[in-house]
Amino acid sequence: MRDITGEYERFRTGIILGLGCAVGLTLLLLSGAFMRFQLGANNIHYVGAPTSERVVIVALDDDSFAAYGRSPTMWPRTLYAELIDALSNARARVVAFDLIFSESEPEDVSIINALETARQQPERTRFVLAIAGNAPLPIPSTLPDHRRGIRVTRPLQPNSQLMAAADYTGFVDVYPDIDSAIRRQPSLIDVNDELALSFGMTTYLASLRIPPQAMQQVVTLSGDTLNITPQRQVTVDDLGMWMQDYFSTPVDRRFPIVSFRDIIEGEADMTQFEDKIVLVGVANSIGATDRYPVPASASGLLMSGVEIHANAIETLIQNRALRTQSRPSEILMIVVASVTAAVGGAYLRWYVKIALWGAAMLAGVMIASWLFSGSRLVINLLFLWLALSVPILLAIGAEITAEIRRRRYADFLLNSVVQLEKQQLYIQRIWPLVAEDVRKIGRGSRGVILAANGAELTVVQAINGCTSGCYPHHIAEQARDIGQSVTAGSWYAVPINWQEHVRGVIVLDVQHSPRHTRKAVQDLARRIAPGIENAILHQHLQSQNKTQETIFTNMPEAIIALDNDLRPLQWNAIFAALSPQSPPDRHPDFIDILHENGIADHLLDDIKAQFAVGVLFKREIGFSTRTFNMTAAPIDDSRQWVVILANVTQIAELSQLKTRMIRMASHDLKNPLARVIGYTDLIQLQGGLENPEQDRFITQIEVAGKEMLEIINDILDLEQLRDGDKQKELLDVGRLMREVCARYEPSFEQKSQELRVTVAEEPLVVNGNYRQISQMMANLLTNANKYTPEDGRVEVDVTPNGNGCVRLMVKDNGYGIPEDSQAKLFTEFYRVRTADTANIAGTGLGLSLVKSVIETHNGKIWLNSVAGEGTTFFVELPLV
Repeated sequence: MRDITGEYERFRTGIILGLGCAVGLTLLLLSGAFMRFQLGANNIHYVGAPTSERVVIVALDDDSFAAYGRSPTMWPRTLYAELIDALSNARARVVAFDLIFSESEPEDVSIINALETARQQPERTRFVLAIAGNAPLPIPSTLPDHRRGIRVTRPLQPNSQLMAAADYTGFVDVYPDIDSAIRRQPSLIDVNDELALSFGMTTYLASLRIPPQAMQQVVTLSGDTLNITPQRQVTVDDLGMWMQDYFSTPVDRRFPIVSFRDIIEGEADMTQFEDKIVLVGVANSIGATDRYPVPASASGLLMSGVEIHANAIETLIQNRALRTQSRPSEILMIVVASVTAAVGGAYLRWYVKIALWGAAMLAGVMIASWLFSGSRLVINLLFLWLALSVPILLAIGAEITAEIRRRRYADFLLNSVVQLEKQQLYIQRIWPLVAEDVRKIGRGSRGVILAANGAELTVVQAINGCTSGCYPHHIAEQARDIGQSVTAGSWYAVPINWQEHVRGVIVLDVQHSPRHTRKAVQDLARRIAPGIENAILHQHLQSQNKTQETIFTNMPEAIIALDNDLRPLQWNAIFAALSPQSPPDRHPDFIDILHENGIADHLLDDIKAQFAVGVLFKREIGFSTRTFNMTAAPIDDSRQWVVILANVTQIAELSQLKTRMIRMASHDLKNPLARVIGYTDLIQLQGGLENPEQDRFITQIEVAGKEMLEIINDILDLEQLRDGDKQKELLDVGRLMREVCARYEPSFEQKSQELRVTVAEEPLVVNGNYRQISQMMANLLTNANKYTPEDGRVEVDVTPNGNGCVRLMVKDNGYGIPEDSQAKLFTEFYRVRTADTANIAGTGLGLSLVKSVIETHNGKIWLNSVAGEGTTFFVELPLV
């Protein structure tokens, strides 16, 4: 039987543990704890990906520094003018400088002229100059319509001449997270109460040919969603920061990088800049300070600022901006993962828990990666792992603690079982030991131990002075009835179950450590149940042995027990006295005992055949000089037998006397009846009497005489069947049934009745008396014919029943038998009287004869009948 209570307890414990862990982890999440570890765990999402090949970097690298000096701001401005001319002539789409020319130089005019010249080109190149703030931490914007932004009060920007000549300017600063890595880019910049955009966003919009003055109308903010274009939206935080993706790592660079020097010296392939976004900044320089940690770098290598901007612009180009989980989503994830891990772990062993934990962690990473790839959602992996790990680790710890506790009282329970076994199955010695163990578990708690004897509960031991009236009786009775533990307040009732039988109930007033105490009492009841069951069975066996001995000793009839080979096992003195010169133990089997005492060979063969069938049977035998009714009954499935011989010598003599008297009386009655019937027939043949009333009297005399003659014939038939030839032979019941049906076909045709006969194809052989069985069949068939009206239907079916018997069914759709008459139907001379059957002749002996024949052949008969619908008789006889 399933331990529903235990399963519920494990489920409840898992839910409580999971919710407790979820609450604790949620508080840690809200407090911002482990933020550095959260960010580090999420770095697993950042892997390389193909780029659009629309971004090229012009690097101010070590070769350029070697050629033109260590500080790019000190280089001749004419070099930058040459770069602008070269990129403009190469038809670059956008050129963005990650450099700030804040100081004015006489050579600035060369840059301005180069910009003016570029504007004259048919597909002119757009130029973006950088602006930088001076605050180490972002300050929230104060613009009324753009609260999600960063405020800059004293920006570092190009000199006024270059500012006027530039197409666009963009805010170039980035702000690291707590682990110093760059994950987010600014978007909206409040520069002295005027709205500006970040460097990457400005460069992206410039590549779309959106004029500077239209950018503020194109870029709109809706809640936490920044609409850059109708096709590009990014999710921003309170400071307008959005999460970029990384397509390359500091080692695996995906963006083309061309040296500044190679372009100036004419050594670069300028076709690679056509219609591209070109970023100019410091890169590939060992001593550069413009390098930062990035989440895509597992080795800790730094990435240059211009490469970070390239990844941000590529994120906008491919519309792959990332978004983090919302707080409700993170909390829901923690709750679901914690509860799932705790409940799942509650049903498993510790080593399975570890496997489950590993599988859950892997599944969490796979699901998070799938969400990141599909919807660019960054899952908080650290708290997902914690939510999956903490409940399982706590459950493993709790299981280890519980295992230590279990082993402590497992020894105690084992000792209890050993002590029970030492009592040699005496239940009176066992109950006090159980009570002592319960006292140790309960530590002073009151209670009782009750023995169950059927529906009765009896107090067999009091615990700590608890009497019969100190405990709630109803919980003991309920525990007995349902076979499960019952709690009522502090009282606890535990049934002592074994194989769905309640052998006792332990009732305890649990005052200390309720859960532990109840569990210990349950374990004790479970462990001692087999010992108590064995003791009770031993007690019952002793009682049965005494009862059996008493039966064998005091039974007034001769009785003998036989093994499966019919060898004598045990007998009483009365049986031994039947043949004192030849005791039963001198014979090889019971058949030999019967043979020595004069039983005829044909009757011995019949008795051996009945023993072989293996069902209860009865026979009348002549044993020595007396007559006995022998009843042989098998003992369950052991194939052993009990045989009882009841002395019916006097009854047999009286039966013979009765038979002789009946035959004499019947013979004396038949002669005058024959004359009466003969004279009435003569009168009828001569045309009857002239007086109509007298003629009616003659007819009634004839009918009454024939009824009396039928009764006398039935009585003689019944006595002849009972005391006549009992010789048995092998009979095919199906074949015999066909013969009987053929014999009575004219009767059915006379009433226009349909007779359907169905007989199994295989022979169905029984050991029986031909005359008796054929008479039994004839009686059932003629009854169906008589009690079915004209144009009715009678069905006969002979088939095996699958249990070693042949089943004979006779079914009609006649008048039927009222339910209150069915119990008396097989009584001699009983007839059912209804309006439909009042005029049908009969003696009431036919079915009595049928039942007598069937019982003689160790068969059985029953019927199903509904008044007005018909009757079905069933007969079963044992097959050979």
